[in-house]
Amino acid sequence: MHSSNYITMSAGLILLFAIVSQYLSWRLKLPSILFLILSGILLGPISEVILSDGFRLVDGNIIFGKALPPFVSICVAIILFEGSLSLNFQKIKHVSRVVFLLITLGIGLTVVLTALFCYKLLGLSMEMSLLVASITCVSGPTVVPPLMRTIRPRKHVASILHWESIIVDPIGALIVVFIMSWLFASANIIGDFIGYIVWACVLGLFSGLAFGYFIGVSFRRHYIPEYLKSFFVLAVTIVSFIITDAIIHGAGLLTVTVAGLVMANMKDLKMSDIVSFKENLSVVLISVLFIVLGADINFSMIKDYWADVLLLFLFLQFILRPIVVFLCTIRSNTTWKERIVLGMVYPRGIVAASVAALVAMKIMKVAPEEADAANTLVFFVFMIIVLTVIFESLFVPFLSRALKVSEPEGKGFLIIGGNKFARELAEVFAKHDIELTITDSSWANVQKCRQLGLNTYYGSPVSLHADWNINLVGIGSMLGLSTSEYVNAVSAVKYVHEFGASNIFVLRTPQKESYKGIGAIETNIANLLFEEGVDYNYLLERLNNGARIKSTNITENYTLDNFLSDNRNAVPLFIVDENGYVQPFVKNRKIKPVTFSLISLSDN
Repeated sequence: MHSSNYITMSAGLILLFAIVSQYLSWRLKLPSILFLILSGILLGPISEVILSDGFRLVDGNIIFGKALPPFVSICVAIILFEGSLSLNFQKIKHVSRVVFLLITLGIGLTVVLTALFCYKLLGLSMEMSLLVASITCVSGPTVVPPLMRTIRPRKHVASILHWESIIVDPIGALIVVFIMSWLFASANIIGDFIGYIVWACVLGLFSGLAFGYFIGVSFRRHYIPEYLKSFFVLAVTIVSFIITDAIIHGAGLLTVTVAGLVMANMKDLKMSDIVSFKENLSVVLISVLFIVLGADINFSMIKDYWADVLLLFLFLQFILRPIVVFLCTIRSNTTWKERIVLGMVYPRGIVAASVAALVAMKIMKVAPEEADAANTLVFFVFMIIVLTVIFESLFVPFLSRALKVSEPEGKGFLIIGGNKFARELAEVFAKHDIELTITDSSWANVQKCRQLGLNTYYGSPVSLHADWNINLVGIGSMLGLSTSEYVNAVSAVKYVHEFGASNIFVLRTPQKESYKGIGAIETNIANLLFEEGVDYNYLLERLNNGARIKSTNITENYTLDNFLSDNRNAVPLFIVDENGYVQPFVKNRKIKPVTFSLISLSDN
């Protein structure tokens, strides 16, 4: 087939399988990397077997040529930058010691013991053992959040896993670069090698601080027009990576990670445009990258190395990770049950796959005679990714529930909109210990919620960033309270598969006539809150006129009818039963319990 026609066909197949993979990931609540790699294997080595004559439907070397290594490098840099944008230091206070030990002592033990296992028991060369160990020591921010949704761990455990998965990536990538430099004799004296590490860390740290502060100040002082912000962040991220990596190879990844950390913790920095940049680019980059990398796997190696891969997986999953977690959680407030779950969760992900591919390309360029070793390295890493993701997605949720480390079935609410009504309602919910998260793209609304001590997410509730950063542990329903019917509707469409149609509720809004199509969506998949005529404008007017949202105990002696008789203008909103379950007042739903707490809008 002519090369231009082949590239066009391959591009179409990549995009087709990418959207199918992302859809399956969303529908089945499994990490997308699993479906993307399997798609790559199908389009690459499996298609070669089916079609014969050495023809693959997708071949990265033909599609990208010499541009493949820099493309992979830039993708990894963008992924790490985006992941670090969610690392707010306020969220790590209670687990900082454990996380610090996991990313220092933990990663050191993982590299050393994995290398020894591969060298002594699997019979791999020392060089190959070190590379496999350093690459498989990282987890990833794209595989842990989907896993958290199926496991539903306690906040303490979820916070540890979230921070570890993001911080460990650039550290692991740097370790790989240092080992590669040592193996290829760019630092063949121990003193030079240590100096190389120190200078790479210094350069990455200070350049990251500089670039992150530069972007943040440019945004905060409005030096960049709105329409250029997404492109500006992308350009500065890539340029900062290229410059620092050209000075000291390996420092670029640390630079972009530190830059993201700086921006995530700058005060009064509007982040919605940065999140928008992530949305526009991340899904496409990740999808294309991993289908292409998966297509380059030499799948024929499975007959030679299946036993070695299985042994390595068993060692990493059942021996090494539990030991590391036990040592790093000594003298912490982590219970032994939580340690067991932490010891079972460490899926390998996007950074491991990307770095493995980059290392293989480097080996083939510097030492072409070691091409078989490079292919073996990629095969080992990709199979570990697939095995850890599949096993942990299927087994750990059952283990977590058996040990009672999972949060109980979600009783709380994801509240769309942080307006005045939502804030006052959330305050009453909080008094009943109801788990909730308020999401809004208005920074002013988010600030007001945070001043009340409410848990918030700043950004679009339907974004990929929201998927990775909204903790749905303890949450089982959605309340669409936004003043925008459109936002309520698209949120209902997104979260109906997460919570079920019976747990999706939206507020009536004044724009009903102007959004008839969206209103039809709401009617089909969501429940309209409260009685006819009670929309946002009505509720806001009542609140502005002195009405308040309050909680009243309803008993057999003081019934709901008694309450409504005493409070003629009261609007029943929700009931909270004796078990802590919340039931909204919606049309055609009967109130079953006799004794409950009534949440209502009342004048007195």
